[in-house]
Amino acid sequence: MQYKIYNDDFDVIIDSKGCEIISVVRKQDSKQYIWNGNPDAWKRHTPVLFPLVGRYKNDTSVYKGKEYHMTQHGFARDSEFSLVHKEDNVIIMKLISSEETKQKYPFDFELMITHRLSGNNISTIWEVKNTGDDVMYFSMPEEHYLTLSNNNVTITKEFFDKDALIVENSGIKSVSLSKDCEPVVEVMFKAPVFGLWSAAGKGVPFVCIEPWYGRADAVDFNCRLTDREWGNKLAVGKVFSGGYKMRFM
Repeated sequence: MQYKIYNDDFDVIIDSKGCEIISVVRKQDSKQYIWNGNPDAWKRHTPVLFPLVGRYKNDTSVYKGKEYHMTQHGFARDSEFSLVHKEDNVIIMKLISSEETKQKYPFDFELMITHRLSGNNISTIWEVKNTGDDVMYFSMPEEHYLTLSNNNVTITKEFFDKDALIVENSGIKSVSLSKDCEPVVEVMFKAPVFGLWSAAGKGVPFVCIEPWYGRADAVDFNCRLTDREWGNKLAVGKVFSGGYKMRFM
């Protein structure tokens, strides 16, 4: 199901599948800021990557001696979220663990996502609660649009031929995307890792900006879920909170 949040300047559409922002339109000129999801290039818009960023080595994790198998970027982006609360400019949605998710990922959880529109900004907050009886391990991010705020990068047609650019421990907390020297969007975040990505060779007019609390496994990784680099550890009953803000120009 699709929901709209709005103010005097913007209309924003969120799909309950994945709690994904699928459209951000500026009212004064009908300018669309979000990729249209054309499946010929990339079928998504702003997917939530939970409980996995990137890919497990061989799509396999090991926890307490048992193997679990999950494909790239986890299951949240393809899961149906339930509506918790909605106002004109804010929506809160929730995903909870199930027997189906526990076949791929061994923890009980509650994932709450808030999208809030204020002026020309959208703030997104992720809250992960450990509802089980064991320490929980996970990764958490979302994909969007950007460029480096303290350094300039020119994105060419060949820029993503070797896949995503991943930046770790840079101290960068803001990335902005410009076209013809004019700023288009800025994303602000506290995540320790971020990626830039687009569909190589497709000639598409988008760049994904990806604040990450995690990343894909290295080729020599041991597959143990407790040892994942940049992974997050959450005690029983505790809540992890993260997020980012987008500013549209």
